[in-house]
Parts: sequence; structure tokens; C-alpha cells
Amino acid sequence: MEFKEFLKKISEGIENNYLNMVKVKINEVLKNNGVVLTGVTITREDQNISPNIYVNDYYENFTNNRQTISEIIHCIIETYESNRIVGNVDMSFFMDYETVSGMLYCKLINYRENKKLLKDVPYRKFMDLAIVPYCMLGADNGIDNTSGASILIHNSHVKSWGKDKERVIEDALNNTRNCLGTQISDMNDVMKGLLERDDDLFELSLHDMPETDTMFVMSNNIKLNGAISMTDTDALEEFSEKLGSDLFVIPSSIHEVILIPASSPEDISKMDEMVVNVNETELLKEEILSDHVYYFTRKDGYLKIQDNGKPCIMAGYA
Repeated sequence: MEFKEFLKKISEGIENNYLNMVKVKINEVLKNNGVVLTGVTITREDQNISPNIYVNDYYENFTNNRQTISEIIHCIIETYESNRIVGNVDMSFFMDYETVSGMLYCKLINYRENKKLLKDVPYRKFMDLAIVPYCMLGADNGIDNTSGASILIHNSHVKSWGKDKERVIEDALNNTRNCLGTQISDMNDVMKGLLERDDDLFELSLHDMPETDTMFVMSNNIKLNGAISMTDTDALEEFSEKLGSDLFVIPSSIHEVILIPASSPEDISKMDEMVVNVNETELLKEEILSDHVYYFTRKDGYLKIQDNGKPCIMAGYA
């Protein structure tokens, strides 16, 4: 069955389940790193916001005979009912910059892999990465934000607010640092916590990592889009002084980076290979941040791209 026909059957099945009292809309969404996903939204007359449920994995399950159409429809409906917002949500706050400015935060994405997206999004270049702002929704907006519901800020939003792009990014960066903070944790403690929580957020293939007893995870306090913490050069400088060493900064995902004391340059190529391997085998494409290691020098207080054992391309300050 072709994908288009699959979507039609899914839509019809959902609407029939609700006796045609809901509308199903098909959406294509450009995600991080150029990934395009297809989602369905189910809306009622008394709703102005509805979760977007992506169906690409369901289609793969169907084509591989892991799920039937009926089972998939049931799963989508179950997901919708678990996450739907009852009644209309007042979105007027989003039109007022003085209100929305306190809800803006920043995340890091790969510049090269997101050139199409960045045409429509305000950003600040950071080495080979880009800092972009987003609005984090939550209880104040009548939304249970356990899943990290957010709105990526586009140039059209900035224009409607009558603000400069740099002002929006700077406000979002200040919120990111002051509200979400920077957290550096010992990898052993992190892994123990994950075993207790049965969580795989920081699951990594570390068998190719250079041998070291000192590995640390750097993220924000909510462990979501936490790789932005690598722009906090004050935190990097303080931590490198504490260790008495320069730092290798390894891009684990868009949610966190790994810090280890800088050792011999020969370790760089091995770590780069490890990063590429993890990106290819352990992460969804939209979770990937970068394919190479960064380097923080204690002497200069600079974060740089590490290439073949030689630091290069000094970071612009965030």
C-alpha cells in the first residue's frame, strides 16, 4: 500500500471511530536536520490546539507486517486521548512580546544540516552550529508540558512583535541561562540514575571512547535541548579550572554534550569516529548535533572546533 493510501485509510478510520465528529488533518513538518515527518492532527469544534501525531513509524510497522491498520488507528486514538487539550487554549499571550518574552529559550542545531529551516528562523551562528529560539509552553497556558511542548520561533513571529532578531535571541539566551541553568554531572552518577529511572536519554555506545575515569555530562536542568549549555563559556572555564585541564567537548545529541579532560591529540580521531558511530547507530537523525569533537582551552577561555588534533575556528560568543 502506498503511503498516500495509508494516510487516507488512517484518516477515514479515525473519523469513523468518532462518528465524524472530529476532523483529521495531514501535516508535513520540517524537523531538525532536514527531517520531514508526516503527522495527523485530530480536532473537535471546541479545540484550537491539538497534538501532532507522527505516523512515519506506523507506516513502517504496517509495511513490515508488525501492525495492522486497525491497530495503528487504535494507537493513534489512544495517543490523542492521552494528550489532547480539553477546550480552547488562550493563545493571545503569544501576540504580546512582553508576555511571551519570559517563555523564550534557546537550543543548538547543526548549521549545515538546517540551512533550509534557518531561512525562516532567527538564529545566531556558533562555530558550525546555530542558536535558535523557541517558546516553551506549559501549565500557564493550560498545557501539561511533560512532553516538552514548544513553538519554534520564526521570522514572521519576530516581525509581528516588532522586535529585532538579535533582541529576541538575547532575551531567549538570558532565560536559558537564568531559568534552565547549566548542569555538569559525573557520567557514573548519570548512568546510575538512568538505571533507576529506566531512561535512555543518555544511552551511548562508549566502547570506542578513549580510556578515562573522568567523563561528565553537560546539559541544562531539564535535560531537554541541553546541548545549548556548551555555549556557556563561563561554566566551561570554571569546570576546566576545577579539573586543571583543557576539555574535549563531545556532542552526544541536541540534549547534552560529554566533557572529558583533554589528553593527547592522538585521541581526537578515535573520538571523532566514536561520535560518527553513535550518530549513525544510536540516535534519530533529528537528535544529532554534530559529527566532530570540540575543544575548550583553559588558557584562552575559547571553545573551538577540534580537527585532526589541531584546534581551529574559534567560537563566536553566545
